Parts: sequence; structure tokens; C-alpha cells
Amino acid sequence: MKKKLGFAALVLFIGIIAGVGYLAGIPGLSKVDETSLGKPLAVIRDIQSQVRHKYPGDFFWRTAADGQKLYNGSEVFVGEKSAALLHFSGNRRARLSENTLLRISEDSGDRNNLILALNDGSFNLRSFPNDNTGIILRVDQAGLRIGPGSKYDLYVKKKEHALGLAMAAGQVSIEGVEDKKLLKHGESVIVRSRGTSADSSGNAVGETSKVELYIDQTIDPSIKLVHPAEKQVVYKNETNQAFIWESDTAERQTLEYSTHPDFYQIDGEVDVTGKKTTPIPVAKLLGDVFWRVVSYKDGVPHFSTNSYFKVANLQKTTLSEPTLTFIERGKWQLDTSVSNAAPNSRYEFQVSRTERYQDLYDAFVGPSPFRSLIDQSGDFYLRVRRLYANDLVSDWSDPIKVHIRSPLTAPELKVTSQNEKVGGVMAAQLSWTGEEAAEHFLLRTSFNADMRDSKINRLPKSKTSFEINEYLTRPYYISLQTESKEGEVSPSSNLITLQPSATALKNLAASSAAAKAAELQAQKAAAAAAEDERKNALTVLSPDDNLVAYIGKPVRFEWSGQAPTLEFSTVPKFTQDIEKVNTAGRSFAEVTRKKAGVLYWRLIAANGKPGAGRKITVVAPSDINLERADLRLIERGRWEITAKVRDAKNNQNFEVQLSRTADFSTVLDSRKGPLSQGMEVTDPGTYYLRAQKVYTDKPSSAVWSNVISAEVRPPLSAPILLKEKEDLISPVTVRVTVNWKPVTHATGYMIEIADTPKFGNVNLKVDLNSPEYAIDHSTKEPSYVRVLARSKEGEISPASEVFKIKGVLPGPVVERYEITYGNIDEKGSQDQLHVLWTHRKNAKKYFMEVGRNENLKDAKRFETRNIEFFMPVKEEGWYYFRLIPSSESPDFFDTPSQVYGVEYRKQSDLLAAALEAPSKGNKFKSGDAIRFGWGQILGAAWYELELAKRQDFSGSVVYKVEARDYYLNQGLGKGRWYFRMRGRSNSQTSPWSEPSFIEVQ
Repeated sequence: MKKKLGFAALVLFIGIIAGVGYLAGIPGLSKVDETSLGKPLAVIRDIQSQVRHKYPGDFFWRTAADGQKLYNGSEVFVGEKSAALLHFSGNRRARLSENTLLRISEDSGDRNNLILALNDGSFNLRSFPNDNTGIILRVDQAGLRIGPGSKYDLYVKKKEHALGLAMAAGQVSIEGVEDKKLLKHGESVIVRSRGTSADSSGNAVGETSKVELYIDQTIDPSIKLVHPAEKQVVYKNETNQAFIWESDTAERQTLEYSTHPDFYQIDGEVDVTGKKTTPIPVAKLLGDVFWRVVSYKDGVPHFSTNSYFKVANLQKTTLSEPTLTFIERGKWQLDTSVSNAAPNSRYEFQVSRTERYQDLYDAFVGPSPFRSLIDQSGDFYLRVRRLYANDLVSDWSDPIKVHIRSPLTAPELKVTSQNEKVGGVMAAQLSWTGEEAAEHFLLRTSFNADMRDSKINRLPKSKTSFEINEYLTRPYYISLQTESKEGEVSPSSNLITLQPSATALKNLAASSAAAKAAELQAQKAAAAAAEDERKNALTVLSPDDNLVAYIGKPVRFEWSGQAPTLEFSTVPKFTQDIEKVNTAGRSFAEVTRKKAGVLYWRLIAANGKPGAGRKITVVAPSDINLERADLRLIERGRWEITAKVRDAKNNQNFEVQLSRTADFSTVLDSRKGPLSQGMEVTDPGTYYLRAQKVYTDKPSSAVWSNVISAEVRPPLSAPILLKEKEDLISPVTVRVTVNWKPVTHATGYMIEIADTPKFGNVNLKVDLNSPEYAIDHSTKEPSYVRVLARSKEGEISPASEVFKIKGVLPGPVVERYEITYGNIDEKGSQDQLHVLWTHRKNAKKYFMEVGRNENLKDAKRFETRNIEFFMPVKEEGWYYFRLIPSSESPDFFDTPSQVYGVEYRKQSDLLAAALEAPSKGNKFKSGDAIRFGWGQILGAAWYELELAKRQDFSGSVVYKVEARDYYLNQGLGKGRWYFRMRGRSNSQTSPWSEPSFIEVQ
């Protein structure tokens, strides 16, 4: 008995010592020769607080020091609120958490595998591609192998008789587990063994022949990191920044951030259980920051993807207030820029219809500013962020909301009162409803129904009424448009027509006769004037102006037409020294002068109207006489003057002098040589010439010739357009009448027409003699016209101002027009006029005029932006219509199409048909195929066959048949069957036929 008690005390003492050794570690219990333990498998580093270890075969725990080596069969224990880091070969590391017990050993079957048996706690295992050792994680009696050569971060946790695995980064291939060969980043699983049971102490009992590992549970809370976005720049001065994520509910959730991409050192860990956001501690952060969210379920973590952002000490990107510029109806240009944009920086702009930016309307990447064309109305949201190097981005700016108003709609014009005033003046009070975006109202009045040549009254937005007082002799048309402050003009309102008063029509009829008489008198006067002009027309045939004549030699004056008097004078205006020669009944006269000098002469017509004056110079015959001075145009503004000497030989030389005065006090130019050598002048005005002979063998003669003059005219000026007029003379032809002021010294003109105002490619060139021209064209695009003058010498003047002529926008080609009948199977469907046409380029919309008369005087006008038109019709008869395209531009003539007509007749009722087969009362066996037949119904598109077991056809079945018979192959059930049929189309139904029946046995 004493021996038993002593043994028990010894066991108790050894147990107490072992417990103390387990809890406190007993250093130096015995020295161990580590060289006898083989190669080390791991080294303990970064010890925090209490960490202990055992050599292979140790009974007591030893206190671990930094750098402690672990060998095959070693164990390591990390106490409460403690941690340690194990370094393996190949830079593989395992961070042990508190309360962790781990045994390390080599695989006896393959020394390239390392066995980690986790008895309690958890650790993070990090590996890199240069590691060539596999890892076997022990699960009870089975092992899960992780192949070498991968970069990953794997979290391992002991859970009763299972292991929880969570991939924090990378992916690994696993062996020894059913239905799972790859564990990817973000996945979490629980691995259990099949074939082993354990007692309450954890010892395996009842081991079967085979132990297998299987996935007991897969955990995937699907964590999504929202903010900061990947590679976003967070500004340090923005203290209200927050981490935001989305995830399923977890029993515990933490947020980790680190300055290391592999989270080797965690700079912060926040418990965010039950939250979806937590503040970013920007005051403590700077530079690159990596973050992730970890969800725990049954103690096993699930890691989100790692996200990366940058904390920078910069200002937040902001947008300046955007501006909107009106382009055309329904189109706006939005401009915005970044406030204090950095030079050479790039930004990402976004425009969206929604505040969450799910669907982008427009986007742009590049430098500030940003421009977007918007062709929709409503609210738009703008934001911007800055793009940095290395794919970094800033946070989005605060969104800016911009509202794009809807296009202006056509106002409704009303006549509130209308009456006739004294004298036949028509007075009408008009009113309309204002629109919020209106800045002005454009009240148009015209005597043309298409409102061409309309007069516009611009009224302020506060005015919504207007009184018209007009004395009218023909219909007066009024329409209204709304104009916004941006310049947008709405479609025209309905057209108001004011008819002339009865008094005005009576006065018009009374003055018609007087007007016709006055017109006839004016025509007679014009005809008489034209006849008088014809009779008194004079044309001088000879001599030429500026002629040189000789004393004692006759000069022949010749003309066509009646000229009873020939006048001479010593002054060009014929105000003195006038000599008259009677030339009545003659067409020529010869006059001999006896004195030298300059004379001016002209013819007097039969009606006393003098003709143009001309100059003649009389000189005495001498050894050298100048007969005339010739002018040759070199180019615009440059002339060459040459002298002509009487009886001069071709090889004879002369000295010719040029002066601006007749006394040659100043000589401008002098030339010696043959007369073919001219002298160049540029200034317009009068030039004088004289000449003397030059000899080669003796001095020049001292005798100068007579003096002659030449008048150099100024260059042609550009034609000045007086009036341009455009008239539509047919649905496809425009007549453009152009008038201009005659150009002095011009003998002809040229009209040029081109597609562009620069006239790079002239399409048409016409030579003219008079300053007026009418152009008939059918060009569908606007064209440009200009006028140039041409002199008799070939000089071309500068072009006139460019006149833009309208293009012709012809009525569209109608592809189909018909009456479509209502579908009785559709609720509200009715008979309609249907028109389909081909779209015309440059047309913004179309006006459809529909009337019951071919002249369309009673027509109603409809507006559409489609190429298809539907209008309900009720009354039978003809419907006439035409289409007018609208360019909404002053650059086009909007011309109507031809008038089309279509007749509407209501459909006659379909007649009932007679049943032909089977005969009434026929008997059939169950399962037989039965043929049903009936007579034709004119106008029917198909037929309906109805069968029922009851005579009132309740609960019937209806078959759609497109032929005149039908085989019912599936057979009918036993009993009496009733049947009937009727004709159908989309718009008509015939009456049911007389019912019949058959017997099925």
C-alpha cells in the first residue's frame, strides 16, 4: 500500500513539473548537441512575448530565443497575446498567431516534402516561386499536400478534427482532397478526414482501411471593395474619406491596411463587424497603401482581393462651372474645365444621365478643357478625376448637375376677337400662352400662305397678346414662333388667316378699272418712248476718237441714223466757239480745216439730243507728224503707250518723249529706237507724247513733231450688286435675278456660280453684255454667285460681293399611299390614311397637307419628323395630300411634292358561307380523320372553324384555316359535336354559318 502511494506521489510530482515546464519553459534542463539533430528545417524570428519550443525527444518546453532552429520532429508553441515568425528554406515564411501549437517534420517517403501538423491555433503561410519544397498539412491521420513553385499567402486554422484554409493571395494546387485540385485567391474551405473517428480526447479510434480528405464546407461571402477604387489617389487634406465595401453578413469582419503589397507587416487592423464603411486614417498614411477586408465564418477567414491606393498631399480635383452653348434645335454644346489645372496633366471626364453614373452619356480622357455635344434634354451629371503616372487616379470630383431644357414647342395662336373698323380696316386681337424658356415671340405676317417675304414683329416675353389693324385686299396670314435667349426658334404655330373686309373688296373692285386704264396709258407711253429711241438712235462709224488731221486735207465724218447737225467746239463741253454743219438727210460729211488746233465734235440727233463728244487734233503737215498714241493693257493697272508716226519706216529710229503736260516742262520718260518700243505707265490720267527723228550718222533733228495725247483710264472697279431676287418658278426650279451698277469702261460682264464662297471650283460661267441676269437652277444645295466686269482690252475687275442663292429642297418621293383598314382584334384600331415617303437630305421635318379637294384649299396641315404618316378617316370619298419638307434654314426653298389622291370606301360586309362537309348528322368512329369543307367567301383572308360539345358553343375550340377545307386528324371524342364556320380578315368578320353537328361513336 505504501509502495502504491509512493508511486502515485512520484507521478503527481512529475506531472506538476511537466505542467510548470509547459507553462514557463525550463531553460538549461539539459544541453543538446544540435549537430546531431540533422539539418534545421526552420528558424524562429520576430518573437513577441512568450514563445517556446521542443527538440525531438524533449519532455519539457524550452524558452525560444530569436534565431532558434527547429529540426525534424521539433514543436513550437506560441502563448497568449504572443506571435512568432518561422523562416523556411526558399524564403517561405509562416506567421504563428497566439495559442498556436505546431509540429514540424520531414516526410519519410519524400524528403522534398515538409509536414506541418497543427494541433491548435492558426498561422499564415507565405511562399514564393523559388521554393521547391512541398508542404503537407496534417488533418488527423491524412495529409493535404501543397505543391511547390507558387507564390501565395495561405491562412491555416485548426478546427476540431478539421483544417480551415483561406487564400489571402495567389493560388495553390492541392493534392489528396476529393473534388478540389486548385485553391484560388479569395476562396475559403474546411477540410475534414473521412474514415477516422475520434474520442472526446481527440485520440483516433476505430481506424478504417483508408483515410480520405474531403471539402466539408466552402465559404464565399463575396466581398467587393468599393472605395477607394483601385489605383486611386486619396488627398491628405480630405479628412472625410472612408473605406467602403459590400459583403454578406459575417460573424466577424476586419479591415486590414498595410504599406506592403504582401501584407508582410499590417499597419492597421480595424474590427468592422456589421459595418460597410469606416474612416480612412489619412493623417497617419502617406504614399502607397494596400487594403483588404477579412470575413470570418466558423473561425475561418475569407480574404477579399487586395486593393491599392495612394495617399498624396495634393489638392482635390474640382470642375469649374460648366457653360452651355446652343447649337441648333435639340443640340447643345457643354464646356467645362478643371479649376487650376496642372500643366500637361491628363484627366478623365464623364457625363451621365444618372447620379450613380451607371450608363455614361459621354466620356473623354485628355487635357482640360472638356467639350461634349448633347442632343437630349433632362438632367446630366458631370465629374472628373486626374490621371497620374503608373495608372494612378485621383478620387472623382464632386458631381455637378446640369439641366438641358427641352426644345421649344410650337405655340398655339388664338383669335380672341375680330371685327371691321371704319374704312374697311380689319382689326383682330391675337393671344397665346408663353413658354418658360421664351425670351421673345416672333409674330410673322405675310400675304403668302407659305410665309415667304414675311414681316416679323419681335415681341418681349411678357407680351402674350397683339392687335392687328390692316386694310386688306387679299388674305393675310399670321403665325407665331418662340425665340429663346440662346437663339433657338420654335416650330411655327398654327396659321391664322384674316380675310379682306367687304368694304375693302368693294373699293378694290371700284378702283380696278382706273388701275387698268392707268396701266394701259403707261404701256403706251413706254412704247412711244421706245419707238422714239429707235428712230433717233445714232452710231458713229468714223473717225476714231483722238484723231490727228492735217490742215487742208478733208476729214470724213460718217454715221448711221438721222443726224441733221454736226457741231464743232474748242472746248469739250461745247459751251463756246460752236460751229454747226447742216447734215440733214445725209449719213456722212467731209470737213477741211485751215487752221491747226484741237477741236471737239459731236452729232445732234433728230430729236435734238446730242451725242457723245469726240476729239480731233489738226496739225500742219511736216517732216514728222504723230498720228496717234496706242494703249496696250499689260495687266490690271499697267499700260504701255506707243506712238505712231506718219509714213515712218520699220527700221527708222525716233526719240519719243512722255509728259503729263502739253508743254513738256517735265519729261516722265524718253526712249530712242524704233516706235515699237513703248513706255509703261501706271497712274490714270492724260499723257502727252512728241517725237523727233534720230540718225546714226549725224545729230538728231532739232524739230519735234506735233503733240498728241492719250487718256489712261483707271482700273475697272468691282461691280456693285443692286438687287438680288429669288423666285420659285416651279416645284424644282428657282429663278435668281441679279442686277448690278454698270462699271465704267466695262464692255461686258461675267457671272460665276460655285459650291463654296471661295469659288475654288466654278460650276458655271456666263458672259454677258448688260448688268442684269436671270439664272434658273434646281441645285439641291446652296450655291454662290459673283459678278466680274471685263473691258475691251481684256481687263478683269475684282469680283463683286458674293451672293448666296438658296438650294432647292424638293418634295419627297412618296413610296406608298393607301387606306389601311382597322384590325378588329386590336382595341381602338380604325381605318387610316397611310403615307410612306423617302427622306430628303437637309429636311428636318415635314408638313403634311390633307384635304378633300384637289386644290387643297380646305387642307389641314400636320407636322412630323418621321417619314411615315397615319391619319384616321371616317367619311367616304377622295382624300388629297401633298408633302412639304422643312429645312428650318434660310438657305433652302422648301418646295412641295405633287398632289396625290386616294379614295376611301368602307368595306362591304363579308357574306356567310354554306357548309359543304360533313353532312349534318354524319356518323364517324372515334379516332377517324374528319374533313370539314365550306364554300368560298369573297374578301376573306382566312376562315375560322369552331367545334363544341354544346349547342350554344360554350367551351368551344376554334381553328384558323387558310383553305376551304380542313382535316381534323387527331379525332374527336365520342358523342355529338356541333360545328360552324365564318370568314375573317384583319378588318372584317362574316356571320357564322348555320350550325351543324356530327355523331362520333
